[in-house]
Amino acid sequence: AMVGRMRARVAASNAAASSSSGGGTLFCFGTGYTALALASALRARGWAVHGTSRARTKETALRECGVIPHLFDPSRGQGLGDDAIRALRSSSAVLSTVPPCEARGAHGLVDPVATLLRGLGQTSSRWVGYVSTTSVYGDDWGGDWVTEETPLGGRGPVAERAALRIRAEREWLSLAGALPIHVFRSGGIYGPLRNVLESRATEENARRRRAQRFVSRCHVYDLAAVLSRSIEAPGGGIYNVVDDCPAPRDVVERFVR
Repeated sequence: AMVGRMRARVAASNAAASSSSGGGTLFCFGTGYTALALASALRARGWAVHGTSRARTKETALRECGVIPHLFDPSRGQGLGDDAIRALRSSSAVLSTVPPCEARGAHGLVDPVATLLRGLGQTSSRWVGYVSTTSVYGDDWGGDWVTEETPLGGRGPVAERAALRIRAEREWLSLAGALPIHVFRSGGIYGPLRNVLESRATEENARRRRAQRFVSRCHVYDLAAVLSRSIEAPGGGIYNVVDDCPAPRDVVERFVR
């Protein structure tokens, strides 16, 4: 369903891509909301895009978005096929939006994509990006501003998902000596068909979000623009990607209604 939401925007970029020349190749792990926005922007400049899916039923939809699909579901033992490995090795840029999982293996690794890249060896990629979240900072800063230099985890215990993100980031950053690693800590991603008007959050999640004093957000097209710009001028490192007006969820709801 999420794939279909981007088709209208992708249709315009397909026409532009057909008249463009040059461009590189992007390989996306997790071809969802953010990856499709980036794919649309790059295809308009003549890039080829490969993307992973956990189910064959999504392959047709990805092709309609101009993405060459590949199966990948490490949680079920589905690794990349030979064609996907070749495409990955020759890609100019690699993006992962895959969330961390429970620790696996003797070393307790939580990010399957970082683990795969660690064992891949030589690639053509001059840019490797991982989309993380600002949840790694924790929720107890009392409204203080945080930056890329702010210690992770906040001043107290963090939620389990945030703890997994912190571990995943460390796994990605451990690859920085061998690969051009870029980590993007995104705020709450919103955009077409994903915003407070369209939200169908559970009551539990709604209560948790309303209890947060401030929430930083980022429009999906702004995030895609940041990723695209970084691909053009790779510099490595960690980047917070948020708007400049954090606000509680109930304030946003009142504003849009």
